[in-house]
Amino acid sequence: MHTRAIWGRLALVLLAVTAVAACSGVRPYENPRERNLAINVVTDPGSLFGGVDAAVDIYSVDDRCQPEYLGTVALQDPLVLVGLPPDRLSYLVFTFSSSAYLGSIRGSAAFEVLMAAKAGYRYEAEVRYIDDIYNVEILEKSPGARRGVEIPLRDLASCN
Repeated sequence: MHTRAIWGRLALVLLAVTAVAACSGVRPYENPRERNLAINVVTDPGSLFGGVDAAVDIYSVDDRCQPEYLGTVALQDPLVLVGLPPDRLSYLVFTFSSSAYLGSIRGSAAFEVLMAAKAGYRYEAEVRYIDDIYNVEILEKSPGARRGVEIPLRDLASCN
Protein backbone atom coordinates (compact mmCIF):
# COMPACT_ATOMS: atom_id res chain seq x y z
CA MET A 1 0.00 0.00 0.00
CA HIS A 2 2.79 2.41 0.90
CA THR A 3 4.58 1.71 -2.42
CA ARG A 4 1.39 2.38 -4.38
CA ALA A 5 0.99 5.78 -2.67
CA ILE A 6 4.58 6.72 -3.52
CA TRP A 7 4.09 5.77 -7.18
CA GLY A 8 0.83 7.72 -7.25
CA ARG A 9 2.52 10.85 -5.90
CA LEU A 10 5.40 10.44 -8.32
CA ALA A 11 2.94 10.20 -11.22
CA LEU A 12 1.20 13.40 -10.06
CA VAL A 13 4.52 15.25 -9.80
CA LEU A 14 5.56 14.13 -13.29
CA LEU A 15 2.19 15.17 -14.68
CA ALA A 16 2.50 18.60 -13.05
CA VAL A 17 6.04 19.10 -14.38
CA THR A 18 4.92 18.14 -17.89
CA ALA A 19 1.97 20.54 -17.71
CA VAL A 20 4.19 23.42 -16.57
CA ALA A 21 6.71 22.73 -19.34
CA ALA A 22 3.94 22.63 -21.95
CA CYS A 23 2.54 25.96 -20.76
CA SER A 24 5.88 27.74 -20.47
CA GLY A 25 5.28 29.68 -23.70
CA VAL A 26 8.53 28.53 -25.29
CA ARG A 27 8.06 27.19 -28.79
CA PRO A 28 10.69 26.01 -31.25
CA TYR A 29 11.56 28.46 -34.00
CA GLU A 30 10.36 27.30 -37.42
CA ASN A 31 13.42 27.44 -39.64
CA PRO A 32 12.01 27.21 -43.20
CA ARG A 33 14.17 29.91 -44.73
CA GLU A 34 17.65 29.89 -46.11
CA ARG A 35 19.91 29.70 -43.09
CA ASN A 36 21.80 32.97 -43.24
CA LEU A 37 22.91 33.18 -39.59
CA ALA A 38 25.62 30.83 -38.29
CA ILE A 39 25.83 30.88 -34.49
CA ASN A 40 29.11 29.62 -33.02
CA VAL A 41 28.52 28.61 -29.41
CA VAL A 42 31.44 28.56 -26.97
CA THR A 43 30.59 27.70 -23.37
CA ASP A 44 32.31 26.23 -20.36
CA PRO A 45 31.69 22.51 -20.52
CA GLY A 46 30.27 22.59 -17.01
CA SER A 47 30.81 19.94 -14.46
CA LEU A 48 28.96 17.66 -12.14
CA PHE A 49 28.25 20.77 -10.08
CA GLY A 50 26.69 22.94 -12.77
CA GLY A 51 26.52 24.07 -16.37
CA VAL A 52 25.17 26.72 -18.71
CA ASP A 53 22.17 26.83 -21.03
CA ALA A 54 22.06 29.25 -23.94
CA ALA A 55 19.19 30.05 -26.30
CA VAL A 56 18.04 32.73 -28.70
CA ASP A 57 14.47 34.01 -28.82
CA ILE A 58 13.56 35.28 -32.28
CA TYR A 59 10.96 37.96 -33.00
CA SER A 60 9.82 39.70 -36.16
CA VAL A 61 9.30 43.45 -35.78
CA ASP A 62 6.61 45.33 -37.70
CA ASP A 63 6.62 48.92 -39.01
CA ARG A 64 5.30 50.17 -35.65
CA CYS A 65 8.24 48.48 -33.86
CA GLN A 66 5.95 45.88 -32.31
CA PRO A 67 7.63 42.50 -31.81
CA GLU A 68 5.98 39.18 -32.61
CA TYR A 69 7.49 36.12 -30.95
CA LEU A 70 8.40 33.52 -33.58
CA GLY A 71 10.15 30.95 -31.43
CA THR A 72 13.27 29.90 -29.57
CA VAL A 73 16.39 28.07 -30.70
CA ALA A 74 18.35 26.18 -28.05
CA LEU A 75 22.07 26.75 -28.50
CA GLN A 76 23.20 23.28 -27.47
CA ASP A 77 25.55 22.50 -30.36
CA PRO A 78 28.84 24.23 -31.22
CA LEU A 79 27.33 25.46 -34.51
CA VAL A 80 23.66 26.34 -34.98
CA LEU A 81 22.28 27.56 -38.32
CA VAL A 82 19.25 29.84 -38.34
CA GLY A 83 17.26 31.48 -41.11
CA LEU A 84 16.27 35.11 -40.62
CA PRO A 85 13.85 36.79 -43.04
CA PRO A 86 15.74 39.18 -45.34
CA ASP A 87 14.92 42.88 -45.53
CA ARG A 88 12.77 42.82 -42.38
CA LEU A 89 13.56 43.78 -38.84
CA SER A 90 14.33 40.90 -36.54
CA TYR A 91 14.82 41.12 -32.81
CA LEU A 92 17.10 38.48 -31.31
CA VAL A 93 17.41 37.95 -27.57
CA PHE A 94 20.32 35.71 -26.61
CA THR A 95 19.88 34.32 -23.11
CA PHE A 96 22.26 32.49 -20.81
CA SER A 97 21.42 30.67 -17.59
CA SER A 98 24.15 29.12 -15.52
CA SER A 99 23.15 26.61 -12.92
CA ALA A 100 24.85 25.31 -9.83
CA TYR A 101 24.59 22.00 -8.05
CA LEU A 102 21.06 20.53 -7.99
CA GLY A 103 19.74 23.00 -10.56
CA SER A 104 19.70 26.25 -8.62
CA ILE A 105 20.30 29.21 -10.93
CA ARG A 106 23.66 30.85 -10.33
CA GLY A 107 23.42 33.62 -12.89
CA SER A 108 21.78 34.77 -16.09
CA ALA A 109 22.26 37.36 -18.79
CA ALA A 110 20.51 38.52 -21.95
CA PHE A 111 21.87 40.26 -25.04
CA GLU A 112 19.50 41.98 -27.47
CA VAL A 113 20.08 42.59 -31.16
CA LEU A 114 17.71 44.52 -33.41
CA MET A 115 18.78 43.94 -36.99
CA ALA A 116 17.57 43.68 -40.57
CA ALA A 117 19.19 40.80 -42.43
CA LYS A 118 20.00 41.75 -46.02
CA ALA A 119 19.23 39.41 -48.91
CA GLY A 120 22.36 37.55 -50.03
CA TYR A 121 24.36 38.52 -46.94
CA ARG A 122 25.68 36.04 -44.37
CA TYR A 123 25.78 36.61 -40.63
CA GLU A 124 28.08 35.04 -38.07
CA ALA A 125 27.41 35.24 -34.37
CA GLU A 126 29.77 34.20 -31.63
CA VAL A 127 27.97 33.40 -28.40
CA ARG A 128 30.32 32.90 -25.44
CA TYR A 129 30.10 31.98 -21.80
CA ILE A 130 33.57 31.39 -20.37
CA ASP A 131 34.73 31.89 -16.78
CA ASP A 132 31.45 33.56 -15.77
CA ILE A 133 31.71 36.11 -18.60
CA TYR A 134 28.89 36.30 -21.17
CA ASN A 135 29.32 37.84 -24.62
CA VAL A 136 27.60 37.99 -28.01
CA GLU A 137 29.09 39.40 -31.23
CA ILE A 138 27.48 39.37 -34.68
CA LEU A 139 29.25 40.07 -37.97
CA GLU A 140 27.55 40.95 -41.25
CA LYS A 141 29.32 39.70 -44.39
CA SER A 142 28.43 40.95 -47.84
CA PRO A 143 28.39 38.41 -50.69
CA GLY A 144 31.94 37.19 -51.36
CA ALA A 145 33.47 39.10 -48.43
CA ARG A 146 35.96 37.40 -46.13
CA ARG A 147 35.65 39.91 -43.34
CA GLY A 148 32.54 41.22 -41.76
CA VAL A 149 31.28 44.35 -40.09
CA GLU A 150 30.19 44.08 -36.47
CA ILE A 151 26.50 44.66 -35.83
CA PRO A 152 25.96 46.69 -32.66
CA LEU A 153 23.84 45.25 -29.86
CA ARG A 154 20.61 47.29 -29.86
CA ASP A 155 17.51 46.74 -27.80
CA LEU A 156 13.94 47.09 -28.98
CA ALA A 157 13.71 50.62 -27.54
CA SER A 158 16.15 51.76 -30.26
CA CYS A 159 13.62 50.89 -32.97
CA ASN A 160 12.50 54.05 -34.80
